[in-house]
Amino acid sequence: MQERIYCSEQIIIPNQLPAIIKEYSKVVLREQPSDLIGFSIKYFKQLSALRPNSVSHESFAPDLKLVSGLYRDLSDNVDLEAAVEKHLIPQPVHHSIKSMLQMAQLEPDALTYTILLLSLAYTSMGKVVESVMAVTSPTHNGEIRATLLIQIFEVLSRFDPRVETDVLEACTGWVKTLVQFEGDNPVVSYPMVVKAGFLGDKTDNK
Repeated sequence: MQERIYCSEQIIIPNQLPAIIKEYSKVVLREQPSDLIGFSIKYFKQLSALRPNSVSHESFAPDLKLVSGLYRDLSDNVDLEAAVEKHLIPQPVHHSIKSMLQMAQLEPDALTYTILLLSLAYTSMGKVVESVMAVTSPTHNGEIRATLLIQIFEVLSRFDPRVETDVLEACTGWVKTLVQFEGDNPVVSYPMVVKAGFLGDKTDNK
């Protein structure tokens, strides 16, 4: 039985609560959902699915060669279930991704599925971005077109609470600057993203 609260000194605020409420409030203000309760349920389900402990990192350490093969198969419209089985994606992880996509009422396109897969694998957002760039690189050297980088951050900002809207805006602004100096749709690498600085302290590759 919980102890009754008689004074403010008895109230202990969890360390994570202010940040969680702040991010939740920003998303609500941005999306302006008509059904706030339903939206909130979906939001916190996604937050729970993407928290570091939701998938065991010991049991799910993705082979990027397999993930790259999965991405290319899905890009070629190979059946999702067949591709998942072929590339040895654990079923609990697969079901988590499908659940998130269903909540967002989205079909599992190649890029979104791959991003969510790697988001579930790594606690470091820097590692997620680096891995997605490696997997989606046409030349297999981690370099991608700037427009694809924006798409990556659009997906992350929608699904992953670790990526705030201002990160997406900073990424978009950085790409626009690159276009001014290097021409339409330049090639970018992960070191360039890190140097640009809009990931802040999210580049710790743990």
